[in-house]
Amino acid sequence: MEQDRARQLLDAERARLSELLRNESEVLDEAQGHGRPDLAANDVDVADSAAQTEQREREHSIVGSLEAALAEVDAAFARLEDGTYGICEETGEPIPDERLEAMPAARYTVAYQARIEHEAAADRQAGLRRPGA
Repeated sequence: MEQDRARQLLDAERARLSELLRNESEVLDEAQGHGRPDLAANDVDVADSAAQTEQREREHSIVGSLEAALAEVDAAFARLEDGTYGICEETGEPIPDERLEAMPAARYTVAYQARIEHEAAADRQAGLRRPGA
């Protein structure tokens, strides 16, 4: 993939993720700003409180995922600068342009990414079957 095209894709991905992060952070800030420190005094239903806590945890998780995705874009820019952009970090094979168009910060070929995900799923399954786990 040409460097100019890669830069365009990465810039667009950074802008998209930054906007999502900004929006999600605003939602989180608003939710925290409307928190109820005097829950007991207002006799708020425990289920409502639990639902609010679960929603905040979900929003924190989303923010964390977006921050991680932005870090991946930054890492892709670094690979672009050092000449390794578009090369699978594990196999050394070229990452097809079609994949980079869809996922500009991709670090692996589709085949290697599938292998990683398969191994992670197998590890999770093995952890569930472990006695005492």
